[in-house]
Order: sequence, then structure tokens, then C-alpha cells
Amino acid sequence: GQNDKYSYIHSDLSTAYNNYEYPRQISDTVNRKLEYFYRNFLYLRAQNLFVVYDRVKAKNSNNANGQYQKRIRWHFPVEPTLINGTLLKVDNANARLYVKTVLPQLPTITNTNLANNPDNKWGSSYNYLFKAPAIWRAEVSDSTNPLTLPFLTVLQAAANTPGQPIIAQPQSNDSLLLGSYSKSADSF
Repeated sequence: GQNDKYSYIHSDLSTAYNNYEYPRQISDTVNRKLEYFYRNFLYLRAQNLFVVYDRVKAKNSNNANGQYQKRIRWHFPVEPTLINGTLLKVDNANARLYVKTVLPQLPTITNTNLANNPDNKWGSSYNYLFKAPAIWRAEVSDSTNPLTLPFLTVLQAAANTPGQPIIAQPQSNDSLLLGSYSKSADSF
């Protein structure tokens, strides 16, 4: 949906996790490690806010390494600054981006310079596929790693002068409300 006030997109990204290992079975959903991965994306034009809501459910694993790891990765041209346990700030040239993790409530956020990308498990001859010297990655995960995990992220872009926005999760008496509210620092 799209109009002058907002743009909204809902997508099912589950098929990206179909079985691509040898022998290749692109339509094989039985052996994939994921039940589903849905992404909802909302852009509020007047507030210059992006809200990304991801819902992930993995299949149960009996692997000795434990359950399938669920992470959301954000990529940046410079190293992000972790302001507190849930808010990243990225300053690049004359632009500033705040990335607030609303869910999970107690996330683990790690920054990685992709010049030293740890994802290559196939040997140094494949480094060219993994190393990107001018890219930083912030990876969001939940240390409890449940099978079903929602990720709710709010991104606010602006010139590099505005102060830190207030972005939080509203609370309801029955704890069933899921969402976020935001207030820019210059609207006080």
C-alpha cells in the first residue's frame, strides 16, 4: 500500500531459506531449517521513519550445535556507534541514521568489520566472496534464541545535527500490544 503519507510492504521471505545444498532442491521446504520469515516494512514520510517488523520461526533442531541461530543484520558504510543496548547511531558525511531495536527487548548487538568477515567457513580461497573492506555489519540476536522470534526495528534518517530520538515499545495491561512509538529530539 502507498499514498502521500506512508508506504507499506508485506513480504514472505521464507523461500530464500529453501534447501540449496547438494543435491539442489530449490522447492524443498521439508529440509529447510526455517518454518517462516515474514517482513513488514512501513515508511512514514512526514516523520522520515522506517519501521521493519520481522517474524521468524525456525524448525526444532537436534544438531549438537543447538537451535538454528536467528539474527537480523544491518549493513553500513561506516562503523555504527552503540549508544545503549538497543540504539545504534551511524554518522556518514552529512547524514545520521538511528537504528533502534525495539524487539527483542534485550538484544545482543555486535558490530563486525566485513574486511574480517567471520562467515567464511570454506577456507581462504573463498575470502573474495565474504570480505568487504568498506562495509560494517550490526547483527541483532536474542541470547535465549527461541524457535519463534519477532524483530521490531525503527530507523530514523536525518542530517547529522538532530539529537537522539525517543523510540520505545508501548505497554498494555494485557501485554498483547506490539508496536513502537517515536518522538524526535527537536519536538520537545
